[in-house]
Amino acid sequence: MRPRRRLALLLVLLLLAVGLAVWQFTRKAGVTALVPVLPVTVDELLVKTDVFASDLPEITDLQFVQWPDGNRTRRIALVVHKGGTVTWLDLQTKTRGQLLQHEVLTDSEMGLLGLAVSPHFPTDLRMYSNSVVATSQAPGRQTELRQWTLPATWQDLQAGKEAEPGPVLLTVLQPYMNHNGGQLQFGPDQYLYVGLGDGGAGGDPHKNGQNPQSLLGKMLRLNVLQPPAGKPYGIPPDNPFVGNPHYLPEIWALGLRNPWRYSFAQDGGLWLADVGQDAVEEIDLVPAGANLGWNLQEGHTCFGTDSCDQTGLTQPRYTHGHDTGVSITGGFVYHGQQIPVLRGRYVFCDFLVPWIRALTPETMAGSVTREQGWPGRATAIGSHDGLCSTMGQDPDGELWIGDFRGRLLRVVAN
Repeated sequence: MRPRRRLALLLVLLLLAVGLAVWQFTRKAGVTALVPVLPVTVDELLVKTDVFASDLPEITDLQFVQWPDGNRTRRIALVVHKGGTVTWLDLQTKTRGQLLQHEVLTDSEMGLLGLAVSPHFPTDLRMYSNSVVATSQAPGRQTELRQWTLPATWQDLQAGKEAEPGPVLLTVLQPYMNHNGGQLQFGPDQYLYVGLGDGGAGGDPHKNGQNPQSLLGKMLRLNVLQPPAGKPYGIPPDNPFVGNPHYLPEIWALGLRNPWRYSFAQDGGLWLADVGQDAVEEIDLVPAGANLGWNLQEGHTCFGTDSCDQTGLTQPRYTHGHDTGVSITGGFVYHGQQIPVLRGRYVFCDFLVPWIRALTPETMAGSVTREQGWPGRATAIGSHDGLCSTMGQDPDGELWIGDFRGRLLRVVAN
């Protein structure tokens, strides 16, 4: 091969390697300027998005509360930012302010990642955050579950009063800077569900997903509203591994890689989207004690080997390959009034491919067999022009998208 051709080939290979590295780094890592907006094909154009608000950088979570104001109720969005702040936004007047500021680590996928308000608000003013912060312990970073106290009145909030930091309830050392998970969600049982990724790198090198003595790669279920005296949280007595010395009692489910958004349907079912490694993204319906399989399997196929023991593993309800989407963002089972055709269907999105998809009714019911294309199907029901880092569901059951580039999008009927 001639020297010039050899040099040209090396340059092409170098550019491809750099491009792959950039793509891997931008998967929810905060480098948005380098991420292209890709065209998508829509199967059934049921929804579109409206820009509701902008100048809301690096959104990682959306929560909605109804804040009393005398004889009226304010509908408030709490917009969580990767950099460590939370913005409150009045959905009627579009006025806004800062609710809290928290010092966090922000490299790669770290940051302020999740928020949950007590289900008894406004009687109970407690709120909880999930973030990655610095620690003196090696390797110098940890997930932190912290309690906060919200301002007591709407007038306090308008006057600029912020949430007051409270005790740290739980810390978990993070071996790497990615796969932190980070969401918090109160279930219908009033317990707090904490989703933790496998701790990072690639392929789960420490085998955390299948290690019952590690909190990484797990869904935790904690009693933070009524903890035992002197304890930061309690263990619900019906947690599936209580009394089993081989498992940490906080664990609700194991075998997670990087749970990026989960939610409860009105029937109590826990729907979870788990970001894949290099080939498969998945959505799971997660019962108590479930083992979702990582890193024995990615999606419903064995990971890194032609065969594996899948006995006892909870198989995903739905998967797709990276020809469809490359970094799944979980959503909600829709129960609003504005888009009747979507009621009862799980709606979700992707961080890098700007479609909005919904599981088919057959997939929701779990009636699809392996011969019919198990584990299920979804259809693209709309598109947008942002980076869907999170979804939210307001008190009316309507859907919203947090665009990591800085916008709050409302999902509406087409």
